[in-house]
Amino acid sequence: MIYLIYGNQTPSIKKQLKKIVSSVLEEADEMNFCRFDATSSLIQDAVEETNYLPLGYDHKVIALENCYFLEKKAKKNKLDGDQDYQCLIDFINHPSEECDLVLTVNTFNVDTNSEIYKLIREKGRTIEIVDPKEEEWPLIVKKYVEGTLGVKIYPDAVQELADRTIGDMSLLITSSQKLALYTNEIKYEDVVLMVARRLEDNTFQIFNYLLKEQN
Repeated sequence: MIYLIYGNQTPSIKKQLKKIVSSVLEEADEMNFCRFDATSSLIQDAVEETNYLPLGYDHKVIALENCYFLEKKAKKNKLDGDQDYQCLIDFINHPSEECDLVLTVNTFNVDTNSEIYKLIREKGRTIEIVDPKEEEWPLIVKKYVEGTLGVKIYPDAVQELADRTIGDMSLLITSSQKLALYTNEIKYEDVVLMVARRLEDNTFQIFNYLLKEQN
């Protein structure tokens, strides 16, 4: 089976990859689970790895992460001239029964018109990681801080942390972990002190200040 996981939330992509691996492998190790980064590895090297099944194993998973070539506005990469896309296309058309290949893209903006994307849609499985809705975000913040980190957070601190990290799971994780190291009871003033405002928020505040000065 070949999978494509894509979306803006990198932690959620990693969680989905882990879920796939655990569903097909009793115990993942360096022999039956290999990772490649498409920005620094050749596609054909990852595909070639699918041909090798270690003695004593009946299944294997290969992860090809950061597949920039599937983005709608693909970034330039020094390996572009050496990448063998046809090799990947051939694998999608004739996948291995003993090996799963998982591609990940860290953006929602994938090129849905590309041949590779269309083939995976037809012959494999695409998994879109949907961004959380704005009204759901405070609950996600509270659940992560109290449920995952085991740290108390007050309601006004929840809202302030939600405002400063809105929709960005990676930012929420790093900010919450920093707060958890600072205190085991997160208050509003702790969030103000430890978590920077988003750039657009600062720009908006400066704009409002300038308007008031002009009046």
